[in-house]
Amino acid sequence: MSLQLAKNPHHLVLIPGLDGTGMLFEPFVQALPPEIDATIVSFPHDKASYDHDLFAVIRNVIPWNRPLVVLAESSSGPLGMRFASAQRENVQALILVSSFVSNPIVAASNWSTTFLSKPWYEKPPTAVSVRKHLLGKNAPDTMVNKTVNALRTPWPTVLGHRIEMMKKIDAREALKNWDKPVLYIRAENDQFVSKASTEEVCRLNHRVRMVSVPGPHLLLQSNPKGALEVILPFLQSLSGQNPATTEAA
Repeated sequence: MSLQLAKNPHHLVLIPGLDGTGMLFEPFVQALPPEIDATIVSFPHDKASYDHDLFAVIRNVIPWNRPLVVLAESSSGPLGMRFASAQRENVQALILVSSFVSNPIVAASNWSTTFLSKPWYEKPPTAVSVRKHLLGKNAPDTMVNKTVNALRTPWPTVLGHRIEMMKKIDAREALKNWDKPVLYIRAENDQFVSKASTEEVCRLNHRVRMVSVPGPHLLLQSNPKGALEVILPFLQSLSGQNPATTEAA
């Protein structure tokens, strides 16, 4: 059976995680059906930025003649939540992938405490650490190398700034007051985002729909098709679509 989709009126805004490059969305975007339009946001790699700077970057690249759905990955969850709240008239829904809305270190007792410490982010990330903690031991070399390159793209001072900001930012009130649909996708083998962070997101807003998808922390890179099996019905529900199924040729 194959799924026939109508042209979806909503435009996906993809906000990248810690690397900020947007290049790691490639597997996910390649898996998107042609009926879904998306914009990849990319943040400056050589400048420590705050909300007003990052919001401006997002606003400058997205279309304003379409209803928007913000998809925020990993550490960009709080930023995506606050941007959606600031653009409430334009953003119709939020998708959080392997993410959180407040300091993940507070809720964690795992390797991420070390991962987000200054000694770590001052050193170049390695293929071994990326495979072990972010992509899984069976990740293809091409994806591992691309992730390493993405994490090495921002200047160390910029990466450090992003990590320190991530520890301080708090989007819990924004999520509490969000009155539109939220899809929260949890990676079943996530070693970074703790169960407590996931539970906090679901507890703060009864609209949150939480779905688990097999894969490690970088879920959109390791299992884009699995993520889309959840995301596409969510987008269709926003449009009130009832897609028909037809026999595959």
